[in-house]
Amino acid sequence: MQGETTTQDTGNVYTNYGAIARWYDELYEFRSAVDLQFWLDCAGGTACEILELGCGTGRISIPLARAGHRVTALDLSSEMLARLEEKLASEPAEVRERISTVQAGMQDFALEQRFDLVLIPFRAFQHLLATDEQRACLACVRRQLTDGGRLVLDLFDPDFAKIGAYGAEGRFQQDMEEECAEGGLLRRYTRISTDSGLQRHDVTMRLERLDAAGRVVDNAEERFGMRWMTHNEMLLLLELSGLEAAQVLSSYEGAALSERRGELIYTCRRKDGQ
Repeated sequence: MQGETTTQDTGNVYTNYGAIARWYDELYEFRSAVDLQFWLDCAGGTACEILELGCGTGRISIPLARAGHRVTALDLSSEMLARLEEKLASEPAEVRERISTVQAGMQDFALEQRFDLVLIPFRAFQHLLATDEQRACLACVRRQLTDGGRLVLDLFDPDFAKIGAYGAEGRFQQDMEEECAEGGLLRRYTRISTDSGLQRHDVTMRLERLDAAGRVVDNAEERFGMRWMTHNEMLLLLELSGLEAAQVLSSYEGAALSERRGELIYTCRRKDGQ
């Protein structure tokens, strides 16, 4: 429920995404056209209990609640959750009542409730930078699933030619320019450096808001890491965590893994089938 926010010990914090939280909806509004319907279809038409890990500002949690599902939205970032609560304030009471929020890391949480569906959308799982953190997350998920419950998560399918081109240092490139609703522009400059030994991208984003005259009137910078993994590595992580992949897709439109469309999307269950 909207009035119920739980905070748990967040453990090691890489970043709280404080800089990006106030820009997030503008930066990633495009993403909903790519994947939102997929996540809604995962939930189906019958109301169920859903846990979203790495919920951010509620881009997926709020539409799930609008569709009638009860959603627990978990994120490490207090700033992201505050933005989610701001957005919820403009929703009808029945939508607000279907969402509760938890501030915690996805690798070290424990909730009393169990869930029919656990979602880790938009590659949030890849913000866990060490294998032991990834396994800890999957162990938490396994404990929270109901009998017959499902975990659905997505990763990017690593393109090793592109990864090699980033290099160890990387350089800033402008990769986004959007018109703002109130006028002016929002620009993003991104630098990606690569550590192939750790299978890790270190990402720095510089954001600028420009007024109608082209003057920079606001700016921010955010840094975060992402760890890539191959399909076979993910299958091993699932197996070691007592989970198995019931289905693997390579696009949100349902392309088979063999088509390698750029995504790795896993629907998982407990290995014991319970």
